[in-house]
Amino acid sequence: MDGKLTGTLSPLGTLSGRLSPIGGLRGTLSLGSGTAPQYAGPYEVTPKAHAEQLLDTSGKLMINDVTVFEVPYYETSNLFDGLTAYIASEV
Repeated sequence: MDGKLTGTLSPLGTLSGRLSPIGGLRGTLSLGSGTAPQYAGPYEVTPKAHAEQLLDTSGKLMINDVTVFEVPYYETSNLFDGLTAYIASEV
């Protein structure tokens, strides 16, 4: 044995065990269903005030984390010497 480990690990599975150039490779390789389609939608979302947002991720393989941005908040002065707040809404 020459002490080298070569091959390819895919993001579809999890490899655990002990690697040693002496005595071979011992451990387990576990894979998910292997047939799940890859999620092709957005990975970033900004909450909206009057619209439901659905990321169609159920049963799909995702390669990145989803980022949910902060809820938009704006203030403007109004005619009554006060402030009008816009929460999760475009100004």
